[in-house]
Amino acid sequence: MFSLESAREAADQYLQGHDPDDPLVSPVLAELATFPPTLLFASSDEVLLDDTITMVSALAQARAPVTTRIRPGLPHTWPNVAPDPDTARHRHRAVLCCAVLCCAVLCAIIHFVDQLS
Repeated sequence: MFSLESAREAADQYLQGHDPDDPLVSPVLAELATFPPTLLFASSDEVLLDDTITMVSALAQARAPVTTRIRPGLPHTWPNVAPDPDTARHRHRAVLCCAVLCCAVLCAIIHFVDQLS
């Protein structure tokens, strides 16, 4: 399982010195009402479950469309390592749909930031 120590190391690598309170690195602090449809996966046994629930709650309170899949006893990356290939393929399709929407939003943000420069 993904330990608290591993999560802290991953956070340090992700942040690379950036302020963790910056909405660009901590989406839960962003303006969530304009978020695209979001799909979040977690295991009920992992250290990041509370973060997932916090994000789901924040998205729901902002009335942003959110779908969550929480499963017991699975590793952190369980959508990628599902034992059933058909189930994994279905999950990957759902992840890909969300990724495409997120890329579109990211492109819009980059364009907006470029306009400010």
